[in-house]
Amino acid sequence: MVYIYNVLLLLLVIVYTPVHLIKLCFSEKYRKSTLARLGFQKIPRLATEKNTYWIHSVSVGETQVAGTLAQELLKRQPDAKIVISTITETGQAVAKKIPGVAATFYYPVDFSWLANSMLRKLKPDAVFIVETDLWFNLLNGAKNKDIPAFLVNGKISETTLRRYKQFPKLSEMLLSPFHQFFIQSEAYYERFAEYGLDKTKMTIAGNVKLDSEAPVVNESTK
Repeated sequence: MVYIYNVLLLLLVIVYTPVHLIKLCFSEKYRKSTLARLGFQKIPRLATEKNTYWIHSVSVGETQVAGTLAQELLKRQPDAKIVISTITETGQAVAKKIPGVAATFYYPVDFSWLANSMLRKLKPDAVFIVETDLWFNLLNGAKNKDIPAFLVNGKISETTLRRYKQFPKLSEMLLSPFHQFFIQSEAYYERFAEYGLDKTKMTIAGNVKLDSEAPVVNESTK
């Protein structure tokens, strides 16, 4: 499955590259992130550090949630090393302003060799995914290395639920690496439950964007 996914992803990159290059010619958007998302960026080596946590978000809103979570983790473990990855340049700008964060970087195209390289360098004690940005090779790599993954501020749309039902084996591979799901609301909880997610793995934690409180993650959930 990893091989097939990598091949399909590579084909998608090849097809989209000419379009992306045209966009770069006429807009400054993505100019800073393009090479980084292809793997040309410096990733800190934190292999010898303890209490290292990797938080992944997409853009501004999700990264604000990442910031709230980072502050909660640092409050509980002042010696923790927090790293934050983002997809967009605006998200990266927000991440760089979060106090106490050890490093920020762009999450690259989800090739297995790039995801596994980052996991080897960072050796996180846990991976936190904010909301909906689920990447197969990142989650699969974490699972293979026995690194617990948590979904924070989780939500699921009706469209995504239908797709999960249409492709149950694929969705199981995407969701099985998670140890715990911290869900935004009762409605999203019911959708995850309708899909068949284990209710013992789900907690309604509220919308962190609105509440500014991070979910509690303790040893029992790892």
